[in-house]
Amino acid sequence: VDTVGRSGQPGEKIRHVISVAMLSEGWDAKTVTHIMGLRAFSSQLLCEQVVGRGLRRTSYEVNRRGFFEPEYVNIFGVPFTFLPHEEGNGPPPPVKPKTAIGPDSDKIRYEITFPVVVRVERTYRTNLHLNLDDVKPLQLDPSQHPTTAELSRTLEGKTPKAADHVIDLADRSQPRLQEAAFQAAAELYDQMAPSWSGNPSMLCAQLVWYTGKAVGPAQRSHINYCVHDSTFEKASAHGLDTHPAVEAWAKNDHLGLEVSYVHRGVVRRYLPDFVIRLRSGVTLVLEVKGEPKELDRSKWAYMKDWVAAVNSHGGFGPWSWDVLTPGKSLTTLLDRHHQSPQGSHIGPDSTG
Repeated sequence: VDTVGRSGQPGEKIRHVISVAMLSEGWDAKTVTHIMGLRAFSSQLLCEQVVGRGLRRTSYEVNRRGFFEPEYVNIFGVPFTFLPHEEGNGPPPPVKPKTAIGPDSDKIRYEITFPVVVRVERTYRTNLHLNLDDVKPLQLDPSQHPTTAELSRTLEGKTPKAADHVIDLADRSQPRLQEAAFQAAAELYDQMAPSWSGNPSMLCAQLVWYTGKAVGPAQRSHINYCVHDSTFEKASAHGLDTHPAVEAWAKNDHLGLEVSYVHRGVVRRYLPDFVIRLRSGVTLVLEVKGEPKELDRSKWAYMKDWVAAVNSHGGFGPWSWDVLTPGKSLTTLLDRHHQSPQGSHIGPDSTG
């Protein structure tokens, strides 16, 4: 420990040493690979807490079997000898390199904003037409029909003796989850706003994440790299960077653009692949898909409602959406939306 950072000494390659007090709680670093105990712990629980600081996953991406890849932490020192450990012929395999994905401050001009739609409400209006010539006259006889009525609350057919009271619906002891999230975000913003120099809407956003997937350039994107989930997406990203009608685009990865939908009675989340700002002012939501399935058509039905609701609001500019399949041309698709500056609801069944 005394030689940390000293050239030619045993601690030359050690970058940081964190004290036990800092590792016990309230410390969440995802890149810890080694923990060394230099003194005895006061309790086994404290020792387990320290080990837990090295078990934060760097990636939550699943492999082809649908499971997380194992990640390891190396622990040394007498206090850790009681812990179970895996037996093996050698050290664990090296962790697959991760790429940091996040906004690039030099490409702020490509920033794209979008609304967060919690739900879509429909208002149905009915028109009542009355033809008085077809209405039969109604005669009221006071001797046959009551003219007054005295009403009281009843419970199981009986009038309760308890005094009437007013139920205040605004007085709720437990707020809704969405309301609690907004309140927490507002309090956090009030604390950090004085020293925050960026976009206020980005204050509470996740700015950087890590991926082990293949990545590629994203010249017209505010995000530094584009994560490629397929070769089709890779080719689409290249097309978005080179098409003259595209002003900016972003891969919808960790951005929060999602559409809730229901399929066979189960509420799910749909994350479109790309969000694109065209030079005509239209914002296009694009899905890159192979052979459509029943589940995909359920997603697209709700995506159509999402776009219609945003356009009906009118405060976010014109929006449209589409699905790019292997039989379609990305160039033709972008040209069609670019020539529709008022926005459209063009979907996967469109032609042209």
